[in-house]
Amino acid sequence: MKQIKLGDLVLFKTHPYVHKIDPIKISANAQLIPPILNVDEVIYSDIDRTNVLKVKGRFYNSISNKFESIWFNIDEVILFKSIEDVDEVFELFSKCTLKSSVDELKKLKAIHQVDNGLSKSSSSSTLNHLPPVFILLEEKDIEIRGNKKIKDVSNIGYRVKWFNPKTGSFSEDILPKNIMKKVSDTGDESRIVDAIENKYIYQYELLKPVLDRPNDLNIENTIIRMIDLRYNHFSIVIKFFDILFNKEFELTIDEARPILEKQSKLFSDYFFNKHPKLIMDNFVYPYEFQFKTRHLYTITYVNNFGEKKARCIVVLRILEPNLNEKNNDDGKMIEAFCLLRKEIRYFWTKRIVQMFESVFSF
Repeated sequence: MKQIKLGDLVLFKTHPYVHKIDPIKISANAQLIPPILNVDEVIYSDIDRTNVLKVKGRFYNSISNKFESIWFNIDEVILFKSIEDVDEVFELFSKCTLKSSVDELKKLKAIHQVDNGLSKSSSSSTLNHLPPVFILLEEKDIEIRGNKKIKDVSNIGYRVKWFNPKTGSFSEDILPKNIMKKVSDTGDESRIVDAIENKYIYQYELLKPVLDRPNDLNIENTIIRMIDLRYNHFSIVIKFFDILFNKEFELTIDEARPILEKQSKLFSDYFFNKHPKLIMDNFVYPYEFQFKTRHLYTITYVNNFGEKKARCIVVLRILEPNLNEKNNDDGKMIEAFCLLRKEIRYFWTKRIVQMFESVFSF
């Protein structure tokens, strides 16, 4: 186990976060999930401070709506996150929260439903033990008790105030400085609103490139647009739509700043040739278009169940229909790498009801 220090986040060993899965979706009674603990005191086994004996964890009790702390033997907990030791400057009457807030917000409860014999899965936020955002009222000296030679503890704290939903009024407490996180004021979000309304497109580097080694495909970037924003407890969260991979994801405004600083473009800058389209007095449909191999297209496709599905594909081969096939009236067959499924898929050209040609080739 790594050495635990003041300000780190630890977990009681029954917490599901001990499993290295992201995201973890909890299919259990959320009230049985213990809180993420903010370490605000450490006791060592000797004056050399080589081995941690006990830690005190601070958390927000979502039932009593109070900050509480409890001692744990080092064998009862596991290090969750080692927090960089930075001597932050906190200003009075500024907004703060506990360092555990970010990860408490990420807890998801799995929801399974069966509709007409089909199993569907979704998830919702599990917000028990989520610390409030509080205001710093006064800096306080914290009295250190016990043997200081074998103990790490913050000697600076703050009197804080927050709204308590249990009492319907405001509560106060004194918290040590080392477990607190500043909440930044995001400022003017008009630029984000403008990007949503005008459907601006941004390039976004993938954390993990998509590889298809047999066909020598290496996709390192995608294109995204902002579709919504909301206030998420202490930060603005922006919802993005990934056009190439046909999925949504979210980033906090701080995480999204590098994207916002890049030059934005219009959809037509990337996808320029739309079918069906009217040429003179005739419509030209997608199945009449000469698809280019190694090029990327976004298509709307009718599957075997009559459902319309959106896909981005990289065309690998165009196959002539086999006259013995029952689908030979569906045009030619496209063998393509489907970015949504991340594997090779096949599409009949006459089932493509809409298509955009892109500027991307591989």
